[in-house]
Amino acid sequence: MSNLKHVGGGRHKDAVWACFESCSIDNVNKQRCIACGTLVSYEPPNRKQLSGNLLNKIHDELMDTMQTELKGKTVTLMQDGWSDIHNTPIIANVLSTGELSYFLSAIDSGSNKKSADYCLQLAKEAIEKAATKFNCKVQSFVSDNEKKMVLMRTKLSELYNGEKFISYGCASHYLNLVGEEIFKIKNIKGLVTNILEIQKYFKNHHCAGAWLRNCEGSCKPQLPGDTRWNSQVKCLDTFIRNRQFYLQIADEHEKEIDDKIARIINNVVIYKEAKSLHSQLIHIANALDKKK
Repeated sequence: MSNLKHVGGGRHKDAVWACFESCSIDNVNKQRCIACGTLVSYEPPNRKQLSGNLLNKIHDELMDTMQTELKGKTVTLMQDGWSDIHNTPIIANVLSTGELSYFLSAIDSGSNKKSADYCLQLAKEAIEKAATKFNCKVQSFVSDNEKKMVLMRTKLSELYNGEKFISYGCASHYLNLVGEEIFKIKNIKGLVTNILEIQKYFKNHHCAGAWLRNCEGSCKPQLPGDTRWNSQVKCLDTFIRNRQFYLQIADEHEKEIDDKIARIINNVVIYKEAKSLHSQLIHIANALDKKK
């Protein structure tokens, strides 16, 4: 199962359909028959079939499709890493023809440190696998713009220097970094600190959060995050949209609201500066959405 690959374009729907066909039937009577076990013509796949025959069948079909569509093509290798819900580090490789993307591999890096040399080794293995298994040539490489990945791309370009190999950083990631850096500028940092205090207060305090949810037209306060693109703009946007409700809550619950929070809410300058900053960052956010 760990070696299962899938192709863009939704051609693995057969597997999904085989698993969940009973849930997609429009006829209510048939749904009832299936639930009661009276529709004998339908036999859902059992656990053994799902983990064995059916999975292997779909896997083989997708491998054949990938080999056919990638044969002789010049492709771009995309590499990215993340941690799953169990904090297990994963590094994935994807091939792109410019029209479709093909999942190549996912590596559980285990105790290996995600260094430039380790990522370089994985990229070399992926390039070799693309050539030997799918008969396609990796001519370019793209990754995010962490320092170790920048170093890794330099080493990769030197390794394939004689083959007109191109490596470059993800443009979307660069744009996201611009948004993050703007929030760190000295004269903006104070504004952001005040906004975050409001957002965290209504996000983390039970009563304040409940009062906000009871206001028709309010939205959940958002905080900036390193792994969520455009989260800086979302933070400003939700603060601006909720400000009228913050004022209303501060007025109706004057005794319950923290004095410092109330002062920030009632500060018109903070609100105007937030709107001004949002009007500038929204252009970066729109460009990032288009790049994605």
